[in-house]
Amino acid sequence: MRVLDVMMAAVVAGALALGACGSDGGGAADTVDSGVADADADTDAGADADADADTDAAPDTDADADADAVADAVADADADADTDAGGACASPCDCPQGYDCVDDACTLGIEAVLCCASAGCPADAVCVTPAGGSGLCGVETSPAFGQVVINEVLTDGATDGDPNGDGDRGDAVGDEFVELLNVSGGAVSLAGFRLFDSDLATPRHTFAAGAALAAGKALVVFGGGTAPEDTGGASFVVANAADPGFSFGLALDNAGDALRLVDADGRLVALFSYGPGGELPAPSDESATRSPDGTGPFVGHTAADGAAGAIFSPGTRVDGASF
Repeated sequence: MRVLDVMMAAVVAGALALGACGSDGGGAADTVDSGVADADADTDAGADADADADTDAAPDTDADADADAVADAVADADADADTDAGGACASPCDCPQGYDCVDDACTLGIEAVLCCASAGCPADAVCVTPAGGSGLCGVETSPAFGQVVINEVLTDGATDGDPNGDGDRGDAVGDEFVELLNVSGGAVSLAGFRLFDSDLATPRHTFAAGAALAAGKALVVFGGGTAPEDTGGASFVVANAADPGFSFGLALDNAGDALRLVDADGRLVALFSYGPGGELPAPSDESATRSPDGTGPFVGHTAADGAAGAIFSPGTRVDGASF
């Protein structure tokens, strides 16, 4: 929209310039009229007034036309943006990361859609890139891919309750969270891993040197506030993005977004997407969680087996039991 703002400013400047030209034209006519006999003065004055009015009307008409043109350009740009975001596709590999190909259109999905472009590569298996590494639609995956999964996400921090337990209820930034779960049989180093959302280039959280996640255990990243004390089944941290002057926390968009966890070398570890057109609509007033934990598809928390009406469960299983 910044480019369009510049266009609008240029149109307004052009309209002002046209108005100035109209005024100058009126001045020139008055100068000519001033040399005419006094007997014609009233007539000339009336003619000048009419001429000035007509001249002044022209810039307004031009400005209106230009404004209409800009409005049309804005509409066209918005239409183009919508087309780009949900463009035509033949397979998920034609779409941006975080999108699936549904009814020939790119739409946000929940799971990482594995590259199916390689001959003989099953749709549910990681394919091999031309360079020989594992890939997800052309993106190299980490050795931790499939070992650490995104298990639960609360995108609406203003929901009821106090997910991080710091006493600040309904904190739109601080109470958002992402729960990671190690589903492998051994500990996984998280040193240098980074968590991104789709809208901001700055990592929302960078894991410290020495950070690790034990087998079968969870780690929860809150958007802000004060993190709870670690438990036997989970550890808790607060997103440490260093945004100048203001903390955006995890910056999750309630309407739709894509989360990416990458390793220290930028290789994809896990992906979670939600929003219009995908398998999972944007969650509201509750988290999205796997059911069962770790392996199941994402559902609204209240619909998960064992939730018993709970709307989130950061750091525990859906039913509140420890990992």
